[in-house]
Amino acid sequence: MITGRRNLRLVVSLAFAALVGASCAPPAPSETSLPSIISSPPASSGTSAGSPGISLEPDASAVPADVVARVPVSALALAVDRDDVWYVRGDGVEGFVGRVTAGADRPIEARAGPTPVDVAVGPNAAYVLEGVPDYAPRQALPRTAAIERLDLQSLRVLGHAPVPGLPVDAVFDRGRVWVGGVRGYVAAFDGATLSPLSKWQLSGRGPSLLAVGAGGVWVLNGDSEDGVFLIHRLDPASGREVSTWRVAGDGTTGRIAVGRSVWVAAVQTTGESRLYPVSLEGVVAEPVDIPPASALAAGGSLWLLTTEAGVVTIDEATLARSATVRVGGVGQDIGVTGSQVWVASEDLVGLTTRR
Repeated sequence: MITGRRNLRLVVSLAFAALVGASCAPPAPSETSLPSIISSPPASSGTSAGSPGISLEPDASAVPADVVARVPVSALALAVDRDDVWYVRGDGVEGFVGRVTAGADRPIEARAGPTPVDVAVGPNAAYVLEGVPDYAPRQALPRTAAIERLDLQSLRVLGHAPVPGLPVDAVFDRGRVWVGGVRGYVAAFDGATLSPLSKWQLSGRGPSLLAVGAGGVWVLNGDSEDGVFLIHRLDPASGREVSTWRVAGDGTTGRIAVGRSVWVAAVQTTGESRLYPVSLEGVVAEPVDIPPASALAAGGSLWLLTTEAGVVTIDEATLARSATVRVGGVGQDIGVTGSQVWVASEDLVGLTTRR
């Protein structure tokens, strides 16, 4: 099960951070914070701000996937597993979590908190990350700043745990639910009980976006003042930081996915969008020019969802780029599982890959 990282949640989290400032930074972790172990890439690796990206023309004959389903749901985030897709959405007043099964006539929905921001799924439960609404009063609202465990079929809440600060991202990996927040906050919870397992404060000031793969948990955040993104590799058992690498960018508008490499879509301080391939050892290759990205997912190839809801694949070895499949007007999130791809836009759009 692999999911992409979404667009609107990052914008909302940045607005939260600007509104509440340093006073809402997560409290000091219960475990000792570790200093970043910065591995500086070579000067020729394309990490200097404003360095040009490689321009790759798409192969007009290469169509990555065919649209096979449309569900009239405007989701903010999604997670996929085999034939099912879970999503969260909001209507301005309250939030909802839902599930769509391939071939079903309509989704199954249940109410969530006022501001659900992400959903993750494991073999025995789904998990909804409840954010903090951007209106007063922010304190003491039910179902905010929490991770909830839901029954896969009924979507009934089975348990919950508080999350300090402003949560923005969640992923499931090998029995654990990982949660990222602003200002370097990352925590792990037991997937069966939601008991807290680890909590760390990493370097970086922006939202902590998560990805899992290649035997690690990966965190992308950054520093807008320094014009840099930080890629943190965490040990999946302890949550401890193993290493941290730098990639040039505005420090706030980035996406991450992990396949054969670590892929970072990074908006530059000059406004261009570039894709950085980073080896699992931390070697940063020359960037590739890309359209602005809402989400990335790795599954067979690298899948890129543009902000205008175009789906593009990029070969991880050759960087060959496919033609764009338009699925809507505003891209939010993308998830890949086997030959199935789901995209959140104005609709939930299901695609079958051409492999």
